[in-house]
Amino acid sequence: MENRDLRIFACIADEGSFTAAARRLHLAQSGISDAVARLERETGTRLFDRGGRGGSRLTPQGEVLLRWARRLLSSADRALEEVRTTGGAAAATVRVGFLHTITPLVLPRFLAGLRACPAPPSVRVTEALAPPLLAQVRDGRLDLAVIFFPAEETPGVEFVEVGERPLCVIVAGDAELSRRASVSLAALAGHGWVTYPPHNPGRLWLEAACATAGFLPRIAAEVETATQQRIFVEAGIGIAMVPMRGASVGRSVDVAEVLLEAPVPPFRIGYGHVPEMSGAATDTARGVLESVLGRLEDERTPGR
Repeated sequence: MENRDLRIFACIADEGSFTAAARRLHLAQSGISDAVARLERETGTRLFDRGGRGGSRLTPQGEVLLRWARRLLSSADRALEEVRTTGGAAAATVRVGFLHTITPLVLPRFLAGLRACPAPPSVRVTEALAPPLLAQVRDGRLDLAVIFFPAEETPGVEFVEVGERPLCVIVAGDAELSRRASVSLAALAGHGWVTYPPHNPGRLWLEAACATAGFLPRIAAEVETATQQRIFVEAGIGIAMVPMRGASVGRSVDVAEVLLEAPVPPFRIGYGHVPEMSGAATDTARGVLESVLGRLEDERTPGR
């Protein structure tokens, strides 16, 4: 298989049609069709179902090839990049995905740690929910994805659990609860919770912790990001369970952090990667990331 044909194939899958792929790649549509025809001859199967108005949908066989195509293309790109950057002529790039909740907790320290390296790679950051981040790691579009655990098993992706963070609740800054340093989870049974959709790790921890405390959480709102969660809490819609970020950001006019008293499970944090696709830049980033996440464990509140 030629890389050029695989790139065209992946572009059609991304764009959803031969016409859109031709436009994006600045190629004649006949060239797009020829590339797919070559791949279909090599694989001995149909890769796309052609729909109306030029739309194209991957067949099951096409889905399999797309997963491998992304990995092969990523490996080829990274091999070329590593060859070009060997000897320090240019900085290599490492692509790291973060959950929205993790970004403010980890990214500043991660960047500072990279800057201290003898040959620091440049960093390209992506923020998303765990499933799309892990899918991008699997396909080679990301080198690392920093996530909370438990995480959904993703074929080909190896998980490394490194550290923990204590749990707290964030509450509206003018709420009576905001004046407390800590609170038991059982005392919050009557509150509404702003949380994530079912099966998200944040939601799973909330449900498990509340079950241990003897109640089912009343869900006041479901959100997709940490920013949305904070906005809902600021508006007084409910309270939220989050990893504690510390005194420097723990209190503001809008929200306050209140430590959850034991017994409450900590947030477990680590990353996902594909070991066989790791290059020098990724290895450097992994070392810094493990150091940063390990220090999060050291900074846990005493006595927890």
